[in-house]
Amino acid sequence: MDLPVDDPLAPHPYPRVVVVELRGPLEEVATVQTWIAARALYSDATVMGVFGDKVSCQMNVVVGEE
Repeated sequence: MDLPVDDPLAPHPYPRVVVVELRGPLEEVATVQTWIAARALYSDATVMGVFGDKVSCQMNVVVGEE
């Protein structure tokens, strides 16, 4: 029996939450966070850890049609 498979690139009829993990130099992570936040319906970020000049964070991003 073939099961329907969701196409991850197909438009969704409702917004959904995507969890994004970012790791790297603080300046680069901040740039990517800003880029994502500008395109998302909503986003928040939690810093998971700072290791010298590197940072690890997690973003909850709402994407889709309003």
